Amino acid sequence: MPVNKKDIIPEHYLPKLKKSFQPTEDLMSALCKRRHLKVLFALEENDEEPMRFSEISKASGRSISDKMMSQALKDLDESYGLIIKNTKDGKNLYSLTDDGRSLLEVLHQLEFWTDAHKLEFARKKAGIK
Repeated sequence: MPVNKKDIIPEHYLPKLKKSFQPTEDLMSALCKRRHLKVLFALEENDEEPMRFSEISKASGRSISDKMMSQALKDLDESYGLIIKNTKDGKNLYSLTDDGRSLLEVLHQLEFWTDAHKLEFARKKAGIK
């Protein structure tokens, strides 16, 4: 079937189109880093009150070095606005923003979708039809 010329994106629009998807790609790339998700889920579990660095580290299973944890907190705060850092009595306290909570809702939907398809994925991975 021939392609309608109106359906073809003009060459001069491609950089603008690519740029419009860049924030999504950047966030998805950041979320693929295990530590970022662990931080978000740790903060979600204790969403009633802000958490200290050590509490987030403990809730994340201590599988993240302090350096990586610091970078994840910085990314999620400064780059994406998913968490917020406040200082009280000289201690940094972290909590989810409304954007962070709404992202977690989407991530839970992905989790439900994955759970619904995990048997299918296992079959495909094992080469079973």
